[in-house]
Amino acid sequence: MRASYPLNMNPHLKWKALFIFSVILICLFGLVGLPSFPTSWAQVKENFGHQIKLGLDLQGGTHLILQVQVQEAISQETDQTIDRLASQLRSKNIHYEEVRRISDTQFLVRNVAPEQSPQFRDLVNDQFSREWDMTPAPGESSGYLLALRPTAIVTIQQQTMQQTLETLERRINALGLTEPTIQLHGRNDNEILIQLPGEGDPARARQVIQAGGQLELRLVEDPTPYPSQAAALAAHNGVLPAGTELVPGRSSAGSASGSSTGENWYLLDRAPVVTGRDLRSAQENRNAQMPGQWQVNFSLSTDAARRFGPFTEQNIGRQMAIVLEHRVYSAPVIKNRIEDTGLIEGNFGQEEAHDLALVLRAGALPASIKYLEERTVGPSLGADSIRHGVQASVLSLIVVMVFLLFYYRLSGANAVVALILNLIILLAALAYFGAVLTLPGIAGVILTIGMGVDSNVLVFERIREELRNGKSVVNGVESLLDRAPVVTGRDLRSAQENRNAQMPGQWQVNFSLSTDAARRFGPFTEQNIGRQMAIVLEHRVYSAPVIKNRIEDTGLIEGNFGQEEAHDLALVLRAGALPASIKYLEERTVGPSLGADSIRHGVQASVLSLIVVMVFLLFYYRLSGANAVVALILNLIILLAALAYFGAVLTLPGIAGVILTIGMGVDSNVLVFERIREELRNGKSVVNGVESGFDRAFLTIIDTHVTTVVSAFFLFLFGTGPIRGFAVSLTIGLIANLFTSIYVSKTIFQYHLARMDRQAELSI
Repeated sequence: MRASYPLNMNPHLKWKALFIFSVILICLFGLVGLPSFPTSWAQVKENFGHQIKLGLDLQGGTHLILQVQVQEAISQETDQTIDRLASQLRSKNIHYEEVRRISDTQFLVRNVAPEQSPQFRDLVNDQFSREWDMTPAPGESSGYLLALRPTAIVTIQQQTMQQTLETLERRINALGLTEPTIQLHGRNDNEILIQLPGEGDPARARQVIQAGGQLELRLVEDPTPYPSQAAALAAHNGVLPAGTELVPGRSSAGSASGSSTGENWYLLDRAPVVTGRDLRSAQENRNAQMPGQWQVNFSLSTDAARRFGPFTEQNIGRQMAIVLEHRVYSAPVIKNRIEDTGLIEGNFGQEEAHDLALVLRAGALPASIKYLEERTVGPSLGADSIRHGVQASVLSLIVVMVFLLFYYRLSGANAVVALILNLIILLAALAYFGAVLTLPGIAGVILTIGMGVDSNVLVFERIREELRNGKSVVNGVESLLDRAPVVTGRDLRSAQENRNAQMPGQWQVNFSLSTDAARRFGPFTEQNIGRQMAIVLEHRVYSAPVIKNRIEDTGLIEGNFGQEEAHDLALVLRAGALPASIKYLEERTVGPSLGADSIRHGVQASVLSLIVVMVFLLFYYRLSGANAVVALILNLIILLAALAYFGAVLTLPGIAGVILTIGMGVDSNVLVFERIREELRNGKSVVNGVESGFDRAFLTIIDTHVTTVVSAFFLFLFGTGPIRGFAVSLTIGLIANLFTSIYVSKTIFQYHLARMDRQAELSI
């Protein structure tokens, strides 16, 4: 039966429709109206592609997780403090035996002159007490131990991470990439996440990221370059002059040719006149004297130029080394006073010179970095993932729409419109907030479809109940809202590695043939007794034994195999040959510390969400909430046991599925408890109220779980590895949830009711 009523019976309906229409217009404008209003279908598609930003797994690019070695910065601070203190002690004529570093955060000053100890303590307290604690050195009559304060260590770590982040941002932004991501990662406080969408040369990006960028201008103390470090030491009788050090460099560093013909060693002043921190700019340019080669011109800051001018004037005629990354690139002769400019020559191409200038402009890294994870995704794999994701979304949407229209008839069309608007609003929000869409994001979109259906199923089922209770249509709705081989690998029946009895320490692979192959192999070997038969693996002869008699169905492969190599060979032979070559589209290396970090974070998220949910259930539903808590815990046990029995691999998206299962389990229990409350408010007894509550919630729980499982099925069907893990853990969790929320929870209620007084009230 159909009923109709005029719009004017609800005066707010027009305003609701206007509000919904406005929201739709705003969302559509955010999706296809920016950055310029479209005038053609092609521009609509272009705007949509511009607004929806794709992550690495969809667009292709490079994903890196770096670990900053902050301990190096702490060690460097200790070394610099030692140099500063030693310099000040010499300037104040305070006598001591030595200053020696003990660890990255401690150093020892030995045998300070007793009569000058008060002067030494005053100097340390005045100049170093903010960062360093001074105590008498154990076992030293006049020695002092200086230790870096914990607060100073934390400050150095924070400054190192911040400077590294800013330096990497300047370097990567100078590469001209579109919207790179550079941010702190994890909870270890020393990891940085870098994502370079569309970067076609990850090796170059990695080189630019990892370059230290340490530039120094130093005076050359010995004009003779030496062919080796030993030759330089021998020329100075094995002892270098005070305040100097040997630095390697190009053999042509002091010549005009600029070509690299080997390596020489240079004796340089240890203290640089100018460092990379003094740079104002750096720019690559063509080398006018050497066509085809490039150089890097740099200019200094005002303060550095003020030091550099007098220095060059005092050392006219001497060589000055340009040192980059502790290596001499050139050592030109100072011909006149130089204020604020210089250049670095070398056998540079344009790109190398550009990257060097980029690194110098961006500044030096305060500490080295270590790669914890590196992933390169090819664009073809990203396009494939998009296609599969869209297919899964569209198919799940179609199946859900058909279900709604079939089961709820014309009212199902209402839910279909709501689902489509849901997707439009979701995509528009991603566009307005500049969010990046990834494969797990597509999984979330598909799951949104399932959750949207859940909401509509709940509403429709309640409307049906109200109509069955005799309410009118309006009130019912308003109440809720000879090339031929003899035998090939295909003929193998088995292959097994064994020790080589004749050659101790080596291994061999024994194999046996199928019945059909043995039928061919026997006559063949009988006809060729006395001839050699080659055992060829990967188009390479491993052995060529002489056939001495008829052989039926066995053979062996000998070679210089270790146990692991023989095991892997037998494994490959048993598995069979590839029918064609393969190409790597994605390669990912995850360090063990990063994996442990991911597990820890996943477990923390699961435990915290479970605790919060348990507290809510116990607080809101009192003693009955304990029933739901038991069901939730049992749900998790069944889910993890199923993953173990089936040998499923747990991934980060899989952990997300586990957490989502907790939420779905709570939904089911909340639905049952609310129905029980309604029955009790309607005057039913406790026993009848519990039975009716479970009966009324049963179909709704089944509907919501089935629609979500349908979405998960298409995720598994069309998704890739991690997304399939999410779908598997979610599906198993939903099945376990049906068992625990309906059967287990109801059984606990029945047990509790059988033991309680008939006149007692249910704690819910």
